[in-house]
Amino acid sequence: MPDFECSAADVRLVRMLLPASLVREVDQLVLSGQGAYESRQEFFSEAIQNHLLEVKHGATDAGQLLLARDLGGPPQTPVELAARHEDGQSRATPTSPEPASEAPTLPLALADGSPIVLVSNISDTALPRVDRGAVVEDGHAVFKREPLFGLHNRDYPSLWALSVVARMTADGPAPASEVYADATRAAWRYASSLADLENKVAGKPTALFPTNIAKPQSAEEGFRAFALGVINRKLNGDGTFATTGPLFSWQVVQLVKSENDAPRLGLTTAGWNLVEAMAGLTLASPRDREYADRFLAHLREHAPWDWAGFEQLLSIVRERPTRTELAAQFGSCHPAWSPAMQNTNAAGFVARAREWGLLESKLIDGRYALAEYGESMLMERSVA
Repeated sequence: MPDFECSAADVRLVRMLLPASLVREVDQLVLSGQGAYESRQEFFSEAIQNHLLEVKHGATDAGQLLLARDLGGPPQTPVELAARHEDGQSRATPTSPEPASEAPTLPLALADGSPIVLVSNISDTALPRVDRGAVVEDGHAVFKREPLFGLHNRDYPSLWALSVVARMTADGPAPASEVYADATRAAWRYASSLADLENKVAGKPTALFPTNIAKPQSAEEGFRAFALGVINRKLNGDGTFATTGPLFSWQVVQLVKSENDAPRLGLTTAGWNLVEAMAGLTLASPRDREYADRFLAHLREHAPWDWAGFEQLLSIVRERPTRTELAAQFGSCHPAWSPAMQNTNAAGFVARAREWGLLESKLIDGRYALAEYGESMLMERSVA
């Protein structure tokens, strides 16, 4: 990755204590050829680089994500936030730092005494069927027509959240603040229920869900921003709400105003259609082909700007790029992106494409490769 290339004079020997079991596991992975890592050094270097990107571009020094608190403050895309950070401009005002403690206080969703029922079988993660309810077609939410760049790196959590929102708003639009609060509480509990699956299934089942009890506020803000979306509570001059995030970009939800102009959230017809189409979708990785077909068809019809990110990725991966080549080519249409931002945004779409079975789950000889589904998808689009 260009941001971290260095000459011999830049290299420093750093000693650190690591659990022997962790080092052995890394060595076994390197020797097996998984991930195409040539050495332990390369593995740890890349892991540190990726975490630096997440911390640098996704959080303040106090550990808070660079996002508006709850539904207040101006919404910003991860790309805009990263650019502000790199340019040295003023950041979004961080919320009060979470108090440090040796034993973190559990989020209320996990500390109310209700037992967490652990999911032991991947089939139990199937999204439920929800009876179609009230529709909000003409609303006041506006958003940028662009791919979901940044830290949105899984689609299942957003589809899970959509089914939760559908049940909450079946009788009509509900206050957005209440919907977000209830969906976040449900997400904490759902993520906790997946603990037994972490080492049983491919991928990371809890990705994008709130799980960090040491910093619950940051975990909640991340889930709301990248799995649901951010709403600017202050109205635009034309009476609309500026929004970002998947549920708005996919046009599956809309906002209406209450008497005091507070936003109320409800599903669109496209939203209900997607809820019905995704009923039965599980965390099995990659997702079943029938659900991938339905989801990507929804994007092509209702969010072609997000589908464009997949198209760009597939076109690049067809040429079998390395990680560095992929990031540079993915960012070629965005001159303002730094190499770090190129890497972050490319990585998000790589994870999503693997989720739906478009890319091979591992690098092959150090290069990305299209899966059979991705090849067929690319061929269909070229013929069309």
